[in-house]
Amino acid sequence: MKSLSRLLFLLTLAVFFLPELMGAIERAESQRGPKAQIFVVQRSVPRTLPGRDGHVQFGRKHHKRTLQEVTDVPVSERSWLARLIVKFDRPLGDWEFDVVFYDLTDGGRRYMDPPMTMRVSDRDQSLFIQPIELKRPEFQPGMKLDLTVRTRGQEAGKTRIQLAGERIRVQHRGEVDFTK
Repeated sequence: MKSLSRLLFLLTLAVFFLPELMGAIERAESQRGPKAQIFVVQRSVPRTLPGRDGHVQFGRKHHKRTLQEVTDVPVSERSWLARLIVKFDRPLGDWEFDVVFYDLTDGGRRYMDPPMTMRVSDRDQSLFIQPIELKRPEFQPGMKLDLTVRTRGQEAGKTRIQLAGERIRVQHRGEVDFTK
């Protein structure tokens, strides 16, 4: 008899508190920021692609881990041009997101200031394609970078890239001037 009354008591508690628990779990899920898949490509992205996830498939296929610099200008004016494909797991719900770079070259994780703020025209979208340009002298050949997408201060996703290119060569004449 005691076990039956305990069972009824536990069932009563479950009936009353289970919906409250499920609601708390759902609220916690909605407060979590969106998660993002990030792809960096160095070719033009078609406006339309077949399938629901056509741009994600394109990004996955053409994602570059090593970016090549633009070579048709002098070395000191070169930069790295790419397109950033960001696919959030749900509509962004905001008018902007940030792209933050961290330098991993020396083994640490050094924040590179300032972040790139990407403004969006439709906050109900979940796919964004943005051009990015990484200019010298902030960015140098051989740098290893963490490219992180943040929404409302929370990290949504990240990817690693490396920059390839020609280093600026310092010309030494072999003369020393001790008069200065």
